[in-house]
Amino acid sequence: MNVFFHQHAKEELADSLDYYGNISKNLRTRLRKEVRQTLNQISEFPDMYPVANQKIRKANLQIFPYKILYSIQKERITIVAFAHFKQKPKY
Repeated sequence: MNVFFHQHAKEELADSLDYYGNISKNLRTRLRKEVRQTLNQISEFPDMYPVANQKIRKANLQIFPYKILYSIQKERITIVAFAHFKQKPKY
């Protein structure tokens, strides 16, 4: 299933990549890799992750303290947020 990013989610991800990139290129690369792996799982098994709120599902990253919030439509998956656990705990 195709995955699309809401503009706000795209900006949140870019900000996080920039933050880790300023610390270390290696950290940025590791975050990008983990996000890519999680997005692949969401694409292949969209119902795998629990429902967080109404029709929004939540996929927690395993290494970095982030979650990907997404909705499933008939033909696509929309990433609605990329949120840090502590900065946006109720997201």
